[in-house]
Amino acid sequence: MEDVTLIKACQQGDLEAFEQLVKRYEHTTIKTAYLITRNRELAKDIVQEVFIQCYTQIHSLRQPEYFRTWLYRILVRLSSRALQRERWKSIFSLQKSNIDWGYDPKIVEEVENKETYNALYDSVNALREKFRVVIILYYFNEMTTKEIANILSISDGTVKSRLHKARNQIHKSLTSKGIEHSIVSMEGGSSNVGDILKKNAERTS
Repeated sequence: MEDVTLIKACQQGDLEAFEQLVKRYEHTTIKTAYLITRNRELAKDIVQEVFIQCYTQIHSLRQPEYFRTWLYRILVRLSSRALQRERWKSIFSLQKSNIDWGYDPKIVEEVENKETYNALYDSVNALREKFRVVIILYYFNEMTTKEIANILSISDGTVKSRLHKARNQIHKSLTSKGIEHSIVSMEGGSSNVGDILKKNAERTS
């Protein structure tokens, strides 16, 4: 059943239709929240709150075809708030002893070696939140810049600018570690960045 049909049913009070929406989006939203917050339990709590808000506010969604955008807008907003509340718990710690890298030889082969894999993941994690979010939505969720702009309530140009700055920061980080940027693909959802984010998001399962 298509999202629009389910959403219209939800707006009529159909709880079973809402449960189907949750099952359809729960997996990816938890992984997205995890990539933003880097905290598995926090990600699950955020997504639970996201769907509670969705259920209580879905009647106000006038254009059901934009449900995905609406859903991720709530997700990003709640993830950002959670990060602000949890900063004192050192969520942003980048010490390797606190990070589960999810190393997989198949992924590493695409970026030449484990050191490059770790460095690239490190570089993404080190980005400021506003840059990390667009990287996650673009590479992990494979959204267009226009979709991201709608979710973040910013212009398409701003999204492209943030992507450009994020890529430059990743490039500088890799270069400072002696890694050739040419071996790391950042083009489209099939890039090394996308693969690494998807692989590490699987660690929430």
